[in-house]
Amino acid sequence: MKTTFLIIALLVILTGLSLWLHAGPPAQTDQVRASSTPTAPYIQTSVAPIASATTTRTIGPVNATPSMITVNTSTMVTVTVQITDPALIAGSVNLVLLGALGTQPTILGVMHDDGLNGDAVAGDHIYTLQMPFNESSPSQIQFEVSAAFQGSLKRVVSPIAALVVLPGPPIGFTLDSAQLSPAGPVSFNNFGNNYLRGAVIPPNGAEIDGLSVIAPNGSLQSYISNVELTGSINVFMQTLTVSAVSCIQAFSQDQFTATLAYDNEAVYCPVGTMLYKFYLSYRDGDPNASGYQSTFQGYLSSVVFPH
Repeated sequence: MKTTFLIIALLVILTGLSLWLHAGPPAQTDQVRASSTPTAPYIQTSVAPIASATTTRTIGPVNATPSMITVNTSTMVTVTVQITDPALIAGSVNLVLLGALGTQPTILGVMHDDGLNGDAVAGDHIYTLQMPFNESSPSQIQFEVSAAFQGSLKRVVSPIAALVVLPGPPIGFTLDSAQLSPAGPVSFNNFGNNYLRGAVIPPNGAEIDGLSVIAPNGSLQSYISNVELTGSINVFMQTLTVSAVSCIQAFSQDQFTATLAYDNEAVYCPVGTMLYKFYLSYRDGDPNASGYQSTFQGYLSSVVFPH
């Protein structure tokens, strides 16, 4: 009997142990399952914009020859500009006339680098347009060059250039067209261009000249003393305002021979990158000197500078 009881007890223990070993783990809630599911870590990233390399397209300064003309006189003007950028689109270089503020610019024509229409050398990257101008009143003609380049959405324009239209000859003077044609200065005289041998101003004669050059570096007064008036005597300089521009007025004398000397009055007006120069010359001792000076001052008062 005792043996039978022990056997039954052992079977009960073994049965319970077997059930415990084969039982599954307790059921997990949805919340626990969700939290235990492995996920990839979240890393916040930002992409910095990549700056595109840009090339600045430039057009060289514009030059007009001659840079000064006179009213009511048809004058052939040659306009040039240098463009060396290989991205330039062929046939896109235009000379553009700028009108009054608020008005639309006007294309005067296509500039050439093919040896045509005044272009000196084909393929030298200097673009040229030659055309006549004939203005009825003293003024300034402003223009710029516009060109298109590969990779640029907008056309590129040059700095503004100006052609100065001077007043006509003062009363009693005539234009020396022979000097104007080869891009010389605008020149007037009161003796019908009848110079004496060696281009000497005759007795009772006077000459008025105007021209422009690139403004020199450094002091204007030093330039006048050391370049313009080298060799001149009796030099005297003072300031003078011409058309709202502060200029330098210089009086001097050139002694050529014992019996030939010129009295000169010169006015130098710096405007932007240009220097505008005006000269009055006549023979020393001329009894009409004060009249020439008055005519010269009246002429200067009619000049219109670029602004």
